[in-house]
Amino acid sequence: SGTGVESAYSAQLLDLSDSLLERLSALFNGEKRRGNTVQLTIDARLTEAISTAFPSGYRGAVCVMNHQTNEILAMVSKPDYDPYDVGGENVEDTAYLNRCLQGLYTPGSVFKMVTMAAALENDPSVLSQTFLCNGAWEYEGGRIVCAGKTAHGEINLTTALEKSCNVTFGKLAYQLGVERLRATAENFGFNENFKFGDFMIYNSVFPESVKNVGGLVWAGVGQGEVLATPQHMAMIAGAVANGGVMMKPVLVKRIENSMGVATHTLETSVYRQAMQPSTAELLERAMYETVQSGTASRAAISGYTVCGKTGSAETSDDKSVKTNAWYTGFVYDDDHPYAIAVVIEQGGAGSTVATPIGRQALEKAIQVVG
Repeated sequence: SGTGVESAYSAQLLDLSDSLLERLSALFNGEKRRGNTVQLTIDARLTEAISTAFPSGYRGAVCVMNHQTNEILAMVSKPDYDPYDVGGENVEDTAYLNRCLQGLYTPGSVFKMVTMAAALENDPSVLSQTFLCNGAWEYEGGRIVCAGKTAHGEINLTTALEKSCNVTFGKLAYQLGVERLRATAENFGFNENFKFGDFMIYNSVFPESVKNVGGLVWAGVGQGEVLATPQHMAMIAGAVANGGVMMKPVLVKRIENSMGVATHTLETSVYRQAMQPSTAELLERAMYETVQSGTASRAAISGYTVCGKTGSAETSDDKSVKTNAWYTGFVYDDDHPYAIAVVIEQGGAGSTVATPIGRQALEKAIQVVG
């Protein structure tokens, strides 16, 4: 793909840096040319473990990154193909799509992290506000319901994230209005042209306008026209862990020339301040409670502090198609600063399908990456 790291570094891999005369001289003298060695940040053991754990027969993606150094540690996209037999007869066409970078999915409830950040940064008093959830809310022109029509009762913002209350987050979006919600989403990188030195990520989307109240309410819970890539959601989770700082992701760790001399080493750089540190801290606490006693309880790892958020994104109007299952989160540990995003197409509930994959991936990262 023209968007991939191999294309970005083709000149270095083929060692095309010499002048034409130098290359002709080497050719006539029978000298064998050696390309540079490009070492990726990807960990093969982690990638293999995730690929093996991914549920058979499903499509989707798993992205793992170090949210402090910005290294991408794993990008698993299913279905995939044998790299030793790229043109194999039984390879599906979509196997060549890198779903981590190019898969645009309705994020569903994992987007509630953004809605919560918007509420906190526009009206800090929202922390003391309580919301009444009877399992459904009638707004102007429509109705929003919680999963299973569960009535969460009178709850605060943190509990609303922990229980993934659609009614509360729909009301939050209504209170904020589309302009403020979009502004926060764009602070997080939505509608941004993600072009980095090593690769590019397809643009996540928050709608430029919404036609009615329903469009706004459903955008608040990550439905409607909102779209996100798994890699972007991992970056958002990493920003929560990183005090609101979103790092610029990289795939190349080191480049060595034919003499074994390093010509490029990992460069850590900030992409943007996605939110205030105080907002990130409050989101972190809420995501911690979500793992401790909420919808992401299957993400817990013994001996480690894990923060996470689940999502079950609707992909049809009549519920005839199972939801896409989401999980995103991170390990709160300076020795193992790993963020993750998982999406399983038509996998059902994020809490039961995507979250265990996220736990296994982070456990393996702790074990093999160090």
